[in-house]
Amino acid sequence: MGDASRSDDDLARAGDSLDPRHAEAHAAGYDLPALLHLRMDVLKRTVCRSSPEVVHLKQPPFRVRRSPQEHDPLATDRVDELISRARHQLDFDRRISYSASIDALYSPDSSLVQLVEAVRALRYGRPSDRTVEGMLREQRGTCSSKHLFLARVLAERFPETAPRIVHRVYTLDRARARELFGAEVAAVVPDGGLVDVHRYLTVMVGGRRIQIDATFPGPAWDGASALPLACGTGIDHDAGDDPDHEKRALEQQHCDPVIREPFIAALAGLRG
Repeated sequence: MGDASRSDDDLARAGDSLDPRHAEAHAAGYDLPALLHLRMDVLKRTVCRSSPEVVHLKQPPFRVRRSPQEHDPLATDRVDELISRARHQLDFDRRISYSASIDALYSPDSSLVQLVEAVRALRYGRPSDRTVEGMLREQRGTCSSKHLFLARVLAERFPETAPRIVHRVYTLDRARARELFGAEVAAVVPDGGLVDVHRYLTVMVGGRRIQIDATFPGPAWDGASALPLACGTGIDHDAGDDPDHEKRALEQQHCDPVIREPFIAALAGLRG
């Protein structure tokens, strides 16, 4: 093991013999008592205690076949390597799943369900350029950019859905925030609640008009039922030819940015 703390710290190294009191543990597969003399945090580093507990094992829990190069190291590096590999594999699997979802945004062969799920899979957060193009480039967006993009693509590729953008002016209290987003987001909601403007879509599916909210991921959409809105009850406004301008006007009329901005930031931190 390298000099992790710029001092020897009496740590055992490759080739060092074990304490004579535990010489019986020196045979292959009997190194566990020596390891137990150290408090090991495998996710961080090895910490040496001044008065280690003595642990006696009558039978080793397992035997380990050693290579000729392995004498009696503490094996911290090997444990860290295994953990690192496991984490890398998990991250890789997540990236593959995420990438497959995002690919549906661009594929002309994506189904309606795949397209909606791909938009939901995008991370929540304002792109530096708060446009559809910025959302696609940075692969993150809010209710505004996500639903503007979805409305455009549905109108082009699934015109039978007849998408409509809707803006809801609503008041969010702390209890509803906790129900929708959890305690961290609820903590930034004032006692009297806050007013927000939320964008979502309505589309025609199976001969009826349903609500679609693709702001956040959730249980997979069945392609027929409404997707629950990520907001409270309020007053709905159908958008016209310039949805972004209209939403900004509603925000200026109804919202207090001093209260609303920490809420948006909390959502981005939680879902990002």
